[in-house]
Amino acid sequence: KRFHEKPKADIAREYVEAGTFYWNSGIFVWKAETILEALAALEPEMYEHLKKIADRYGRPDYVTVFKREFAAIRGKSIDFAVMERAAGDPSREVIVIEAPFDWDDVGSWQALSRLRGTDENGNTIAGKYQIQE
Repeated sequence: KRFHEKPKADIAREYVEAGTFYWNSGIFVWKAETILEALAALEPEMYEHLKKIADRYGRPDYVTVFKREFAAIRGKSIDFAVMERAAGDPSREVIVIEAPFDWDDVGSWQALSRLRGTDENGNTIAGKYQIQE
């Protein structure tokens, strides 16, 4: 019913204990038109910078405009910029799809050992390798 990005620890514990909440895996799917409309309505300043970049695409000054406008965008995750504010708004349909797979936020080196395991020396190895002695 609502989207809450990174709730405080005590609230997150309540969510987990309740067992009735889904965790955001950060996988979003939308048409370009849909997200641009949401940005225009919810983050108009960000949208204007993006529009200036798009308007110059394929033109000689594109790289210059891109660098200038992209640098001017105030950093904000899509979670806060759109998702928290779109959920519950009848004009912006947000749907959650329960995924039939395990998910891990591979955001640290420790996540690799959780996913791939370790060898007898505690190393996680993926791909071709050769041990040098």
